[in-house]
Amino acid sequence: MAEKYLKGFLVYSGGKLEKVHDLIKLLNECKKVSSDFDDLNDECIFLNAYYIETRYPLAAPVDYSKKEAREALSAAERIGEFVVKRII
Repeated sequence: MAEKYLKGFLVYSGGKLEKVHDLIKLLNECKKVSSDFDDLNDECIFLNAYYIETRYPLAAPVDYSKKEAREALSAAERIGEFVVKRII
């Protein structure tokens, strides 16, 4: 979800869009358009830690707690709200 919001902002603003899933790289591209994206550093770092493991599991799936899932959803929602405010 967060990845799509960041990519959507880049497309909307005419910024550089790469075929990448790394939220930190996407955030850095957004920062080139608008420095206020610095406010999303913590959320992107937090969510990026989950991405590779959940998309490309090497072994048995990791069992995330409900608390971790809620925190991840909250971080993604903050990113979405942040982006929407900048394009509307």
